Amino acid sequence: MSDTETEPDVEEDAPSRFSAQDIIDMGKEDPEPKSKARLFILGGLVLIVGLIGGAYVLGFMDSALALLSDDQAVAEGSAAESSSEVEVAKGPAIYFELPDFLVNMSKQGRGRSFLKVKLSLELADSSSIARVEMMMPRIQDKVQLYLRDMRMEDLQGTAAIHRLRLGLLDRVKNSVEPTPVRDVLFRELIIQ
Repeated sequence: MSDTETEPDVEEDAPSRFSAQDIIDMGKEDPEPKSKARLFILGGLVLIVGLIGGAYVLGFMDSALALLSDDQAVAEGSAAESSSEVEVAKGPAIYFELPDFLVNMSKQGRGRSFLKVKLSLELADSSSIARVEMMMPRIQDKVQLYLRDMRMEDLQGTAAIHRLRLGLLDRVKNSVEPTPVRDVLFRELIIQ
Protein backbone atom coordinates (compact mmCIF):
# COMPACT_ATOMS: atom_id res chain seq x y z
CA MET A 1 0.00 0.00 0.00
CA SER A 2 1.23 3.30 -0.86
CA ASP A 3 0.93 6.50 0.98
CA THR A 4 -1.32 7.88 -1.64
CA GLU A 5 -3.58 4.98 -1.43
CA THR A 6 -5.27 5.00 1.86
CA GLU A 7 -7.61 2.71 3.45
CA PRO A 8 -11.14 3.97 3.63
CA ASP A 9 -11.69 5.69 6.85
CA VAL A 10 -14.18 3.77 8.91
CA GLU A 11 -15.09 6.84 10.78
CA GLU A 12 -16.26 8.60 7.62
CA ASP A 13 -18.73 5.87 6.66
CA ALA A 14 -20.09 5.42 10.19
CA PRO A 15 -22.65 7.85 11.50
CA SER A 16 -21.15 10.79 13.27
CA ARG A 17 -20.26 10.21 16.84
CA PHE A 18 -22.28 11.78 19.61
CA SER A 19 -20.96 13.15 22.79
CA ALA A 20 -22.19 11.80 26.10
CA GLN A 21 -24.32 14.93 26.60
CA ASP A 22 -25.95 14.41 23.19
CA ILE A 23 -26.90 10.87 24.14
CA ILE A 24 -28.40 12.04 27.44
CA ASP A 25 -30.33 14.75 25.66
CA MET A 26 -31.67 12.21 23.16
CA GLY A 27 -33.33 10.27 25.97
CA LYS A 28 -35.30 13.29 26.97
CA GLU A 29 -38.45 14.12 25.08
CA ASP A 30 -39.27 17.61 24.02
CA PRO A 31 -40.73 19.26 27.15
CA GLU A 32 -42.74 21.83 25.23
CA PRO A 33 -45.83 19.71 24.36
CA LYS A 34 -46.27 18.58 27.98
CA SER A 35 -46.02 22.09 29.33
CA LYS A 36 -48.58 23.31 26.78
CA ALA A 37 -51.01 20.60 27.81
CA ARG A 38 -50.52 21.40 31.48
CA LEU A 39 -50.97 25.10 30.79
CA PHE A 40 -54.19 24.38 28.91
CA ILE A 41 -55.60 22.21 31.74
CA LEU A 42 -54.58 24.73 34.40
CA GLY A 43 -56.17 27.57 32.41
CA GLY A 44 -59.40 25.59 32.12
CA LEU A 45 -59.52 24.95 35.87
CA VAL A 46 -58.90 28.63 36.63
CA LEU A 47 -61.69 29.57 34.22
CA ILE A 48 -64.16 27.14 35.83
CA VAL A 49 -63.33 28.34 39.36
CA GLY A 50 -63.67 31.94 38.19
CA LEU A 51 -67.08 31.28 36.65
CA ILE A 52 -68.34 29.54 39.78
CA GLY A 53 -67.03 32.34 42.00
CA GLY A 54 -68.61 34.98 39.77
CA ALA A 55 -71.94 33.15 39.80
CA TYR A 56 -71.83 32.97 43.58
CA VAL A 57 -71.02 36.66 43.97
CA LEU A 58 -73.76 37.66 41.54
CA GLY A 59 -76.32 35.50 43.34
CA PHE A 60 -76.85 32.83 40.69
CA MET A 61 -75.64 30.10 43.06
CA ASP A 62 -78.22 30.96 45.75
CA SER A 63 -80.88 28.77 44.17
CA ALA A 64 -78.48 25.81 43.88
CA LEU A 65 -77.36 26.22 47.47
CA ALA A 66 -80.97 26.59 48.60
CA LEU A 67 -81.81 23.27 46.97
CA LEU A 68 -79.01 21.60 48.91
CA SER A 69 -80.10 23.18 52.20
CA ASP A 70 -83.78 22.32 51.52
CA ASP A 71 -82.86 18.66 51.16
CA GLN A 72 -81.03 18.76 54.49
CA ALA A 73 -83.89 20.59 56.18
CA VAL A 74 -86.40 18.04 54.92
CA ALA A 75 -84.26 15.24 56.36
CA GLU A 76 -83.98 17.07 59.69
CA GLY A 77 -87.68 17.88 59.60
CA SER A 78 -88.71 14.26 59.16
CA ALA A 79 -86.68 13.35 62.25
CA ALA A 80 -88.30 16.20 64.20
CA GLU A 81 -91.77 15.17 63.02
CA SER A 82 -91.25 11.61 64.24
CA SER A 83 -90.23 12.87 67.69
CA SER A 84 -93.20 15.27 67.81
CA GLU A 85 -95.53 12.39 66.88
CA VAL A 86 -94.32 10.58 69.99
CA GLU A 87 -95.19 13.63 72.11
CA VAL A 88 -98.65 13.95 70.54
CA ALA A 89 -99.45 10.37 71.44
CA LYS A 90 -98.99 11.09 75.17
CA GLY A 91 -102.34 12.77 75.65
CA PRO A 92 -105.09 14.96 74.21
CA ALA A 93 -103.96 18.26 72.77
CA ILE A 94 -105.30 21.69 73.65
CA TYR A 95 -105.17 24.34 70.91
CA PHE A 96 -104.70 28.00 71.64
CA GLU A 97 -105.07 30.63 68.91
CA LEU A 98 -102.56 33.45 68.79
CA PRO A 99 -103.54 36.85 67.42
CA ASP A 100 -102.89 37.44 63.71
CA PHE A 101 -99.47 38.70 62.66
CA LEU A 102 -99.01 41.08 59.72
CA VAL A 103 -95.43 42.20 59.10
CA ASN A 104 -93.29 43.93 56.49
CA MET A 105 -90.58 41.50 55.51
CA SER A 106 -86.94 42.48 55.01
CA LYS A 107 -86.53 44.38 51.78
CA GLN A 108 -84.42 42.82 49.09
CA GLY A 109 -84.85 45.00 46.06
CA ARG A 110 -87.53 47.50 45.16
CA GLY A 111 -90.96 46.47 46.38
CA ARG A 112 -92.40 45.80 49.78
CA SER A 113 -93.33 42.32 50.88
CA PHE A 114 -95.93 41.51 53.48
CA LEU A 115 -96.44 38.35 55.46
CA LYS A 116 -99.71 37.54 57.20
CA VAL A 117 -99.71 34.58 59.57
CA LYS A 118 -102.41 33.08 61.76
CA LEU A 119 -101.01 30.61 64.27
CA SER A 120 -102.31 28.14 66.80
CA LEU A 121 -100.28 26.60 69.59
CA GLU A 122 -100.66 22.96 70.50
CA LEU A 123 -100.39 22.72 74.29
CA ALA A 124 -100.08 19.65 76.51
CA ASP A 125 -102.93 20.53 78.89
CA SER A 126 -105.48 23.23 79.70
CA SER A 127 -103.43 24.52 82.64
CA SER A 128 -100.87 25.86 80.12
CA ILE A 129 -103.38 28.36 78.69
CA ALA A 130 -103.07 30.75 81.66
CA ARG A 131 -99.26 30.86 81.34
CA VAL A 132 -99.47 31.46 77.55
CA GLU A 133 -101.98 34.30 78.04
CA MET A 134 -99.77 35.85 80.70
CA MET A 135 -96.71 35.71 78.41
CA MET A 136 -98.57 36.90 75.27
CA PRO A 137 -96.68 40.23 74.91
CA ARG A 138 -93.35 38.38 74.97
CA ILE A 139 -94.61 35.79 72.46
CA GLN A 140 -95.87 38.51 70.12
CA ASP A 141 -92.59 40.39 70.33
CA LYS A 142 -90.43 37.38 69.52
CA VAL A 143 -92.69 36.20 66.71
CA GLN A 144 -92.91 39.69 65.17
CA LEU A 145 -89.13 40.16 65.21
CA TYR A 146 -88.55 36.72 63.72
CA LEU A 147 -91.07 37.24 60.94
CA ARG A 148 -89.74 40.70 60.09
CA ASP A 149 -86.28 39.23 59.50
CA MET A 150 -87.64 36.87 56.85
CA ARG A 151 -87.09 37.51 53.16
CA MET A 152 -89.14 36.28 50.24
CA GLU A 153 -86.43 33.71 49.42
CA ASP A 154 -86.61 32.33 52.97
CA LEU A 155 -90.23 31.27 52.46
CA GLN A 156 -90.04 29.43 49.14
CA GLY A 157 -90.74 25.72 49.20
CA THR A 158 -92.11 23.24 51.68
CA ALA A 159 -88.81 22.84 53.49
CA ALA A 160 -88.63 26.61 54.01
CA ILE A 161 -92.09 26.66 55.60
CA HIS A 162 -91.03 23.77 57.83
CA ARG A 163 -87.94 25.76 58.93
CA LEU A 164 -90.25 28.73 59.64
CA ARG A 165 -92.42 26.49 61.82
CA LEU A 166 -89.40 25.19 63.75
CA GLY A 167 -88.11 28.74 64.26
CA LEU A 168 -91.48 29.92 65.56
CA LEU A 169 -91.79 26.89 67.84
CA ASP A 170 -88.36 27.57 69.30
CA ARG A 171 -89.22 31.21 70.04
CA VAL A 172 -92.59 30.37 71.57
CA LYS A 173 -91.11 27.62 73.75
CA ASN A 174 -88.41 30.00 75.01
CA SER A 175 -91.06 32.63 75.81
CA VAL A 176 -93.30 30.41 77.92
CA GLU A 177 -90.79 28.13 79.64
CA PRO A 178 -91.39 25.85 81.57
CA THR A 179 -94.86 25.46 80.01
CA PRO A 180 -94.70 22.70 77.39
CA VAL A 181 -95.68 23.71 73.85
CA ARG A 182 -95.94 20.74 71.50
CA ASP A 183 -96.24 22.48 68.15
CA VAL A 184 -96.99 25.65 66.23
CA LEU A 185 -99.68 25.21 63.59
CA PHE A 186 -100.39 27.49 60.64
CA ARG A 187 -104.03 28.43 60.24
CA GLU A 188 -103.22 30.90 57.48
CA LEU A 189 -100.01 31.95 55.72
CA ILE A 190 -100.17 34.68 53.08
CA ILE A 191 -97.10 36.14 51.39
CA GLN A 192 -97.64 39.21 49.26
